[in-house]
Amino acid sequence: MEVLELVFTTPENKTKTITIDAPVANVSEATVRAAMEQMIASDVYRDADSPIQAIKAARYVSRTVTPII
Repeated sequence: MEVLELVFTTPENKTKTITIDAPVANVSEATVRAAMEQMIASDVYRDADSPIQAIKAARYVSRTVTPII
């Protein structure tokens, strides 16, 4: 299972991560950066009155599950 993590900072220098399940593969940095900047500008992602303020990172994260039973 692969997810796309969009990582932002808040005005308090805390990290806020938004996870997207089943993302499109091989999205360019420019596309992701533009989307993240739009998310910041829209000001809809708030956690206890702490908005996302700056881009910190974006990454694909893969997890492999191997059943035992």
